[in-house]
Amino acid sequence: MEEIPARVRPLQDVESSLRSIIGREKANILFDQKRDELITEYNLVKYLDRIVTMITPEELFNLAEEAQRGFDNQAAVQIFQQIVIDFPETEYAYRALFMQAFIASEDQRQRDRAINLFEQLLEEYPEGDLNESATFMLEMLRTGTPIEQILGQ
Repeated sequence: MEEIPARVRPLQDVESSLRSIIGREKANILFDQKRDELITEYNLVKYLDRIVTMITPEELFNLAEEAQRGFDNQAAVQIFQQIVIDFPETEYAYRALFMQAFIASEDQRQRDRAINLFEQLLEEYPEGDLNESATFMLEMLRTGTPIEQILGQ
């Protein structure tokens, strides 16, 4: 990143820009107030369970991976969970379940949760291509044996 040095400008040069910014902020505040007023007046109820997902499991998986690359593991896990719930019959659900277990194990240090997720994965998807890795991770989590020692056996 490049640092931009501060510079002083006369008020008349920036006045219209400042008025525009202040005007937008006021408009946003008024909009939010009016929206809240109408929600109360008309007793609006939001039915979040009726919202239909229009995004594909692949797009969701990519979003989860992007969140994970940005070190937002909580968001990644939530998206992976959504994939498992909304698209259980897809390959993405299998991979999303594996990723939840992996994140629980490696990033969140939630040993018991990771064990449960890996066991669920192996039970629900006995023929999965990630099962060897899941079995390895499960053994490591159950025994507490370091990776180096397991690889040496």
